Amino acid sequence: MIEFLSLLSNIIQIIGVIWGLFVGGETIFEFLKRKSSGKRRMPLYLWINIISLLVIFLFLLLYARPGAGVPEGKISTALISVAKETVPSGGATFNDSLPCTNASCSDFIEITLNQATINTVKHRTTLTFTITNNGSYMLANIQGTLQSAEDASPIGGFKNSLPLGKGNPTLATVEFVYVPFKEIKYTLLITLSSYSSEQNITFDPYFIKFATS
Repeated sequence: MIEFLSLLSNIIQIIGVIWGLFVGGETIFEFLKRKSSGKRRMPLYLWINIISLLVIFLFLLLYARPGAGVPEGKISTALISVAKETVPSGGATFNDSLPCTNASCSDFIEITLNQATINTVKHRTTLTFTITNNGSYMLANIQGTLQSAEDASPIGGFKNSLPLGKGNPTLATVEFVYVPFKEIKYTLLITLSSYSSEQNITFDPYFIKFATS
């Protein structure tokens, strides 16, 4: 269809040029002939020829260019600035056990993300965990990072030392100087190690989307 329109446009342009040359030559010849004979009044057909030449000239001026008459596919691009909305102050309850499926995992250590508390006034996000040790007593070091799941940009990190008694759940709280956005998913990465042994437990990435109530 596009090739046909392009061919039709070219044919019309060629016809217009030929017609313009023919009519233009005839008009100039008649004009000079009448001027040499002293006749000043122009007959009607010469005025028609002049008007048709003007129309042909305007047509060629508008359409006599590469691709004229062919519909072009246009892609409209615009930068849309969308303001990201932060999560309002409040608490979000999770109570999810962090997954651990790699070779470093241990059956007797469990970490549960209990809740998140958002304080937009102080620009703080607080995460509360419960760490349960079903093995023997250990002095543990827990460290981790919170980052954007979209581009892995870091939000903040933490590192705490705490004793883990056998069978006694231990509460741990970490705080980030940050207020999360509603539209963004975040990744929590946690590693727990023992001071008394070389054991390091790396938990699987845990994805968080904050929503307060």
